[in-house]
Amino acid sequence: MRRCLAVTALAALAAPPAADARVVPIPALFSAVLPRVKPVARVPVRLPARAELDTSRTQLYATGGGRRGRYDLELASASRCGGANACFLASFTARRGAPLGDRSNVRLARGLRGHYRPLSCGASCSPPSIAWVQGGVRYEMQVRVAAAKRQERAAMIGLANSAIRGGPR
Repeated sequence: MRRCLAVTALAALAAPPAADARVVPIPALFSAVLPRVKPVARVPVRLPARAELDTSRTQLYATGGGRRGRYDLELASASRCGGANACFLASFTARRGAPLGDRSNVRLARGLRGHYRPLSCGASCSPPSIAWVQGGVRYEMQVRVAAAKRQERAAMIGLANSAIRGGPR
C-alpha cells in the first residue's frame, strides 16, 4: 500500500498542472497593439513565439503603450485588468539604457546573461520574471506560466530564449 501511495505522489508531482493551462501565440495576440506601440517606442519589440499560460479562459485581452525608448505590453484574461492578480497573465516591457539591475543568474540564448526571479507571494503574489539586456535595451517579462514550481525557471528561460531568437516583432 505504501508503494502505491508513493508512486501516486510521484505521478502527481510529475504531472503537468495543465487543467487550467493554454498555449497561446503571443505575437498574434498583440497584432492590433504593436502597430501603435512600435513607432512611438522606437525599440525592438521582443516577444516569445508562444507561451503556456495558467488560464483556461478563451478570451484574452492584449493592451499596451509606449514612449520614446520604452514600451509596456500586458496580457490579461479580463478587459481593463490593470495588472490585478485575478486577471493578470503576462507583461512584456523594454527600457532603453536601463541596467539589468540585479546580478545575472541565468544564461540565455546568443551568449546573453539575465536575471530570473521566481514566483513570490506575500500579501499578493508576483509572477516569475526574467530580465536581460540586449542591444542597450533592458527587456523583462513576467508570466503566469503553467508549469510546476520546479519547472518554472526552465519555462521562463525558454520564453526569454524564444524572444531573443525570434528577433524584433
